[in-house]
Amino acid sequence: MLHNPTHGMTTDPAAADQAIAIVGMAGRFPGADDIEAFWKLLREGGSTLRTLDRDTLKENGRSDEEIEGPGFVPVGGHMDDVSRFDAAFFGFTPREASFMDPQLRAMLETAWHVFEDAGKDPFRNGTNTGVFASMKISSYLLRNLVHELERGGTNIETLCVTMNGQDYVATWIAYKLGLTGPAMNVQTACSSGLSSVAIACQHLLDYGCDTALAIAGAITVPQNRGYIAETDSILANGGACRPFDASADGTIFADGVAGLLLRRLDDAVADGDRIVAVIRGFAMNNDGNRKVSYSAPSADGQAEVIASALAMSGLDPADIDYIEAHGTGTHLGDPIEFTALDRIYGGIEREDPCTIGAVKGNVGHTAEAAGAVGLIKAALAVERGFIPANANFDRLNPHIRLEGRGFRIADQAIEWQRAGSKRRAAVSSLGFGGTNCHIVLEEAPAPAPIAARAQGPQTLVLSARSRDALDRLRTRYVGKLNGLHQDQLASVCHTALAGRAHLPWRLAASGSDAVSLRRALASQLLPSAKITDAPRLAFIFGGHGIESFGNLSSLAAHVPAFSDTLNEGLALLGERGEPVRRTLFDQAILVGAEAAVLQTAIVLHGIAIARGWQSLGVQADIVVGHSLGEIAAAHIAGVFDLSSALDLAWARGSAMQTYAESGAMLAVTTDEEKARALAHQHRLDGVLVVSVINGDSQCVISGDLASVNRLAAACKDGGIKAKRLPVAYAYHSPFMRRAADAMSSAVARIPFRAPTLPIISGMKATHEDGSEMATAAYWRDQIVQPVRFRDAILALASQGITTFLELSAEPLYAAAARATLTAKSVDAAVILTADGETNPALAFESARGRLFVAGHAAQSSSAGGWADLPKYPFAETRFWIDPVKREPASTPFPAVQSLADVASSRQDGEPPEEDALLRELRAIWSERIGTSVAADSDFFALGGSSIVALGILADIEMALGIRPPLTSFLEARTVRGLADVIEQMLNAELLLETA
Repeated sequence: MLHNPTHGMTTDPAAADQAIAIVGMAGRFPGADDIEAFWKLLREGGSTLRTLDRDTLKENGRSDEEIEGPGFVPVGGHMDDVSRFDAAFFGFTPREASFMDPQLRAMLETAWHVFEDAGKDPFRNGTNTGVFASMKISSYLLRNLVHELERGGTNIETLCVTMNGQDYVATWIAYKLGLTGPAMNVQTACSSGLSSVAIACQHLLDYGCDTALAIAGAITVPQNRGYIAETDSILANGGACRPFDASADGTIFADGVAGLLLRRLDDAVADGDRIVAVIRGFAMNNDGNRKVSYSAPSADGQAEVIASALAMSGLDPADIDYIEAHGTGTHLGDPIEFTALDRIYGGIEREDPCTIGAVKGNVGHTAEAAGAVGLIKAALAVERGFIPANANFDRLNPHIRLEGRGFRIADQAIEWQRAGSKRRAAVSSLGFGGTNCHIVLEEAPAPAPIAARAQGPQTLVLSARSRDALDRLRTRYVGKLNGLHQDQLASVCHTALAGRAHLPWRLAASGSDAVSLRRALASQLLPSAKITDAPRLAFIFGGHGIESFGNLSSLAAHVPAFSDTLNEGLALLGERGEPVRRTLFDQAILVGAEAAVLQTAIVLHGIAIARGWQSLGVQADIVVGHSLGEIAAAHIAGVFDLSSALDLAWARGSAMQTYAESGAMLAVTTDEEKARALAHQHRLDGVLVVSVINGDSQCVISGDLASVNRLAAACKDGGIKAKRLPVAYAYHSPFMRRAADAMSSAVARIPFRAPTLPIISGMKATHEDGSEMATAAYWRDQIVQPVRFRDAILALASQGITTFLELSAEPLYAAAARATLTAKSVDAAVILTADGETNPALAFESARGRLFVAGHAAQSSSAGGWADLPKYPFAETRFWIDPVKREPASTPFPAVQSLADVASSRQDGEPPEEDALLRELRAIWSERIGTSVAADSDFFALGGSSIVALGILADIEMALGIRPPLTSFLEARTVRGLADVIEQMLNAELLLETA
């Protein structure tokens, strides 16, 4: 027995290491495509079983004779078009998909939705995740693919077996979802689904895996054909499943797929998972031979497994308020199950009766998936505090006695509240063949309080395998955001980013609140792209740009690492920190600020922005800086620490303001070669040099004021666009030589280090190993030599960089970088962290979204928890192989002409062994049992079971037109005894005919 507490299992209720959390659920049922639709059905007491009209039945292969024949029931519980599947999503070819059993298709899609419901990306969270799967035998293989098998060929056989065999379900799911824990199939007939959960729990407790997917499916083809309820079979003659009802006459098999994601409770709590319910105890066993036949249930076996699961839970029977029973709706099976439940849970004092329910009244008997379906219903009831009413229940089965036993059948819905204690339930599932499973559930612990929810701007990211799916997903999210409260927005955005797989087709929308974000999401102008290769990212640090300064409070509040870095830097600056702080946070102070203060503020801002991105998991593959920005780039690359970076920026600014010669700078719209020619032509006795090359037609010339003015006039006359820059110095020119010399002593004190991150020199536009940049000489020359930004961008592109993220406080360099890349036909994303106009926090969020679209997923910075989000919209493409129509097989036994023929075949004085009836019955028995049967051989000694008996009775009815009751058959036990029963029935029929 699995987890029998009498075999060394602790029953300490405080043993949290035995508790298992259900962290995700998904399912597909007839008429209910997801969990919420399923719950709505349960709350309303509805049924998904539907009556099929004659046209539908005939379209699916039923003949008029069958429809009008005895025992035919035109009822079915089937899922919508199971021929459809998103093969491309899972990487199957159309041919493979066509050969795939619809159960495996639905289980793959449901498995994906289970992970989505849990807020887990299987590709990122699938390490050591186990798969425990159950599937009904493939009717698609037996009916639709038989003719393919008959064609032969190794490839055909392999396709048929691997795409339809029960042995391969778990491993297909593990392979396609990247799950690396144990993958095994669990087949215990009708209890398979719950057995999968129990075995998954055991593996979790044994640390065989850290997360477990338990999933089960049952889909039968052809669909919508109704069924034939033979006498004495378990199928309902009345076309409804009525668990525990007096008029219960059998069950109705239906389609269903159900999956659950499980984790050890401690791990789930530690990771902040959403927990639906907690599994406190579980057990499995088998009836053995303690029953009248193989297919019969055993109250003893069921009671034992219930006791074991309850003992493991450490709970008392009175703690259980609700039991989700197996409840097949058979007249004798339900009372036997109740007897077992009563032995453990009955006859005790309770404040309120324990309620018994059964989901089969709603959705029918979903075969291998039934236990998992029942567990999902019970988990929802525990989570939501509501016990649905049993569908199709009117009057108690007379073989069940509730009086004084402390039970009630869920004849009406119950609001389930327990003052001062947790809601607890139990679930039973019983397998054909005797494998029983029982699970004890408890309400989840109260979630840990979430820190104050982020009230600032948010970014919603979506991704899909195809553009069409992305558009459909966008539509679903637009609906989700409709009417969403602001305090829910952070949870939605957090779950969409952290709890969904990041697929190739992507889009993102940002907004300051739910309304603006929904408006942005509905826009057709959103950035979207398809990621094909692993993207590479470069940080670009600016040397100018202070437009956002004075307005950084929102960004500091929104990105903690940004704020922390600013505070760290200001503290390192000591007394110098106060003017830098005012420069960063007070717009009014910018006018007239000293160069040392401004340059230090720019460097600290760039470093803080970079650390903000790094704190969210956005790591650059390489960095580059423009002019002053090289100091920030070098720090992020590891060339020197933060204190040294700020000291260098301060010394640079001080030296420039004190020692640099006055001058001017002119931006000209031309390339480097022409810019040099212009400088040479117009410098006369002055100095003019090309100091900045930003792009193919974006250069800056520095020099003395007279020469720059003369050049500006010449450009105007020559039709060349030119603009004086608002500076009083000729940066990156010989005019900076005295300043370079003056900062030598400060640079000499810096402890340089080899970089830990690749860096491109903005001065030489080469990929440096750090040896030259980690010298005082480099930083002295850096303020004199020109900035070769264009060449640096091309050098980055040559390193395979696909995304360029500018970290400036205003957009100074992105346009130049984009133009350079476009001119060289380089497909890359150039992204701004700030645009100089938008609120810095919102601009940061917009950059987050664009980074995601470019293939770089920043971690969620919001304090939001789990949110229920739209599930992935799988494509509905038809992949199907229709069966080859065959002529019906001939009757295995010749039909007897009339009842009188059989009766008259027994002549007076003829030995009983020789008459025609015995010969007919012996032939039928021998065919069904598989060996020659003597007239007096005992049925059970021959290995007979109720299954074989029903087959024999069906053959007798076909051959003789009469069917003895199953009870009479089992009492007769021999061919001769059964012949006597039939003779009595035939004589009675003859009497009626001659009367």
